[in-house]
Amino acid sequence: MKLFDSNPYRVLGIKANASAPEKQKAKAKMAAYIKVGKDPVLDFDLSPPLKKITHTQELIDLKSNTIHSDEDKLKHALFWFVSGGTIDDIALSNLTQSKDIHKALSNFEKGAQKFRISKNSICSIVNHSTLEIICYPQYKDRDRLKTAINQKLKIASADNYLSILLNHLNPDQTRISSSVIKSDILTECKNLLIDIFGDHNTDELFLEFFSGQREVIQEIVEKKNEDLIQSIRNYLALSERRRDRVIEQEYGKPILIKCSEIGNDILDRCVPLLLQIKKSCGVNNNRTQNIYEEVFAQINFCNVLSWNKFFEQFRNSHDQEDFVKTSGKTCPSHCIKLLNSCKKHIKDISFPTKKTIENNLETLKKGYENWKTRFDNIKEEEERRRIKKIERERRNRQRREQEKRDRIHAEKERKRIEQEEKEKEQRVAIWAIVIALVIFGILYAIWGWTGVIVAVIIVVLIIGNIS
Repeated sequence: MKLFDSNPYRVLGIKANASAPEKQKAKAKMAAYIKVGKDPVLDFDLSPPLKKITHTQELIDLKSNTIHSDEDKLKHALFWFVSGGTIDDIALSNLTQSKDIHKALSNFEKGAQKFRISKNSICSIVNHSTLEIICYPQYKDRDRLKTAINQKLKIASADNYLSILLNHLNPDQTRISSSVIKSDILTECKNLLIDIFGDHNTDELFLEFFSGQREVIQEIVEKKNEDLIQSIRNYLALSERRRDRVIEQEYGKPILIKCSEIGNDILDRCVPLLLQIKKSCGVNNNRTQNIYEEVFAQINFCNVLSWNKFFEQFRNSHDQEDFVKTSGKTCPSHCIKLLNSCKKHIKDISFPTKKTIENNLETLKKGYENWKTRFDNIKEEEERRRIKKIERERRNRQRREQEKRDRIHAEKERKRIEQEEKEKEQRVAIWAIVIALVIFGILYAIWGWTGVIVAVIIVVLIIGNIS
């Protein structure tokens, strides 16, 4: 434990309220040992349980110069041993001579008088808490360690307690203010805990051990809130870059969808952190309201900028009807859902953008209705055109079918006429033959073969006329 290993009183091997002659005697003793190359044997070296240190003249001189002022005496005495009377002397003897730590603790506890701080008990309380901390590696009892540290902080927090302890240390003054050394004592205690629990979360450690120290708790809370705010701001910056890329690169409906997704991601990531800040600082705190403003302003931008870009693309589209159909009837609903989610998280807090979000939500709802009307009109017109097309195709089909039927009828009529002509020709031919035979018969009977020749000529002429 560095706090005790390097304590000036430990290096000098004396109690904190040793007299000036005792200090000089200890320094002379150490100088004699160092001169012959040996390590000094000191009553208050306390190794073990503390680590052994190598004494040098430079180290002795350095540490001697750190305990001149009353403040320095107090700061180092609080983490060492002070003799306040017979009981303390007996306990210190148990500790330094017989090395009986348990008995030393028991005697210090007697002198502490149930740990009620007074002129007679304060030294025993300091000594008991010091030895408890030094022995923590042996007994590993966090509650005892916590009690010991808080006993020291209790003394360091009160002017009268510090003044009582100071009067045991051969001071220059008889009174001292806690404001002079309290922060240094807290720092020493924090470093002590970090030294003991190096792998633990320091904030959790300090909250556990300094639960009664308002300034420490406030400092931790402030640091935690700053970390939360910085985490939120980092994510907002990342989200802003994502949003700008979407608006620059996407076209149509994906702009609204992806920007709304970014807004929802901000809610998912930042709202739990905002709730912690609100719980810590309060709903009316400026810090709370300011960070809410930053978060929900970015979410609002996700809606406003994407909506404006979407309608700019719509207005500039060469085929607005196709743009509407491709985007779909419900594409603005993503923006409305996002702002509705925002309303749930900001109903109990006030900040400038809150009203803007509420107004934008109403504007979006109206815009959504207009969009749906535009979409429905296009669909109705499309349906009318589809029905007209179907009717036109039906009429064309009927016309083609009628034309086909007409062609079939005409073909049948042509064939009928041809058949009738053929049959007529056949009848004429038959009648011609009949007439020819009659004429042959008559002429043959009258003129003989000459009549036959004349008959043939007449028949040929008749047939030619008929044809």
